[in-house]
Amino acid sequence: MKKVYFTAFEITKNQQTKFNSIYNDSLKTEFINKLKPTLKWDAELKNEIDYQQHATEFLLPKLNNGNYLIVATITKNLKYDDNIFAHTFIQATNLALIENRQTSTYLYQVVDRNTGKPIENAQVNLKNYNTGKYNKSIDKNFVTNNYGEFIYK
Repeated sequence: MKKVYFTAFEITKNQQTKFNSIYNDSLKTEFINKLKPTLKWDAELKNEIDYQQHATEFLLPKLNNGNYLIVATITKNLKYDDNIFAHTFIQATNLALIENRQTSTYLYQVVDRNTGKPIENAQVNLKNYNTGKYNKSIDKNFVTNNYGEFIYK
């Protein structure tokens, strides 16, 4: 494989939830084929010629703020079928959430990702779908202080 082809589809949270509830690959493909592509691009892969496992990172082109489904394929194809290689969801935003963990306390800070300026009075919903080994889920609301911070214990 010398090249990977990417397509970004802007989607709503409801569409993401619906997509995540589909387990059949052909139904996922049908879902993707009904979406309107927002942006397409490709990336060259480097062939190390050593038959070892390698990882590669690609820069994403600039996207407007929003939620996106990113689909990677191995062929440049208008219809997404068995050529789908991978997919993931991303959120493009001007905010960043910084986490600092100290024992059982988590300090979070919301900042402007472009300037680093703290975001005061940001409303944050901390939600965890992975219940972990203690079978505890999280669904709590917080408001940041004047340093853009909130604490979760």
